[in-house]
Amino acid sequence: MTWPQVPVHEVARIEIGGTPARAVARYWSENGEGLPWVSIADLLQPVVTETSEQISEAGRINSNVKLVPAGTTMMSFKLTVGRVAVAGCDLFTNEAIAAFHATSRALHPDWLKYSLPVAVRNVIADTAVKGVTLNKKSLRTLTIPFPSRPEQRAIAHVLTTLDDLIADTETAIAKLEAIRQGLLHDLLTRGLDENGELRQPRATEGLFNWEPLPFESYLRGTPQNGLYKPESAYTEQGDGAKIVRIDSFNNGDVVKAASAVLKTLRVSESDLKVYGLRSGDLMINRVNSIDWVGKTAIVDDTTGQEVFESNIMRCRVQEDRLRPMYALLLLSAPWSQKHFRARAKSAISQASINQGDIRSLPVAVPEVDEQDRVVAVVRDLDKSRAVAEFSRAVLGGLTAGIRDELLLGRTHVSPALLGLPPEDGDV
Repeated sequence: MTWPQVPVHEVARIEIGGTPARAVARYWSENGEGLPWVSIADLLQPVVTETSEQISEAGRINSNVKLVPAGTTMMSFKLTVGRVAVAGCDLFTNEAIAAFHATSRALHPDWLKYSLPVAVRNVIADTAVKGVTLNKKSLRTLTIPFPSRPEQRAIAHVLTTLDDLIADTETAIAKLEAIRQGLLHDLLTRGLDENGELRQPRATEGLFNWEPLPFESYLRGTPQNGLYKPESAYTEQGDGAKIVRIDSFNNGDVVKAASAVLKTLRVSESDLKVYGLRSGDLMINRVNSIDWVGKTAIVDDTTGQEVFESNIMRCRVQEDRLRPMYALLLLSAPWSQKHFRARAKSAISQASINQGDIRSLPVAVPEVDEQDRVVAVVRDLDKSRAVAEFSRAVLGGLTAGIRDELLLGRTHVSPALLGLPPEDGDV
């Protein structure tokens, strides 16, 4: 059994926003204290309470903007079609966003934010070849699944609970990342004593508790530029050697050789000999945009069938003096990235660093046992974050499946089944 379908205009009044004249400065607030005015980018928040732009009272009076009361469901219908959010306060929107004001007591206030994406998804499926365009007239023709109001409330309760769990998990991930970044600064500048406690900063001037030396002091050999191969050398079937490219990693990443993001290509035995990777090799991006040049990763779990591309330099360290993972933490630290960007040579839309820029990087390195303690702490934090990210992925997949089951009417729930008390309007 599926839910009956109802044209959305039969249960809600649809109003489209507007934009005050950009050329009239007094219509816009520059101090952030004006009236909230929502654009599509602001709909990334599930509940909109803050907007990137605000309009003035004069802008409201002299334009076709319309008040959207708190609690109203909004949806984009131009450019990015079907992005839905709820007004967290009284606000206004631009003309690419429609506000849906409930007019029927049979419509639960929380139902539209879940049912409208279903309606838009059906439109997208019907117009996949021609492309999706909506206007005020076609918005009225949207049909939404429409169970009874108590069932709407129960479904919305389930989905809101799942959304809240995902939001809480994302908050936990963000907190773990903030803790990692803050603690990492202290770990790399102060170190850990034998008891696992942060050392006190030394009294003398300088960022570090140890005297910095050029990175080249800890290198085995010199930084090695990678392998260039034309696109024709790449294999679609996944046969051949795997190649680490600049799009394979972000700054600070551990690149696993088994990763599905690594492309494959045909290489010779001599290529493998010169450009082959080993676990613990450091990858430094030598050519990229200025924001990304110098980003660094480490390779792990290699099999002897991995190489790296020409826009990367490979570095190998003297592991009895500098642990590779500790080197990754140093090279990916903000001050090291600043060093690389400050020395980058600019070209059209690109910047580059050379071997000298890498060799000259100042690094402050404690004894290897202390390095091992620091790496262990960071790994524990990363494991906690990985668990949270896995939980988020599982919750996301679970929510998607349950969402379809409930919104399409394949599974039914009721307030009584969920232990929800009766509510005014339930029939």
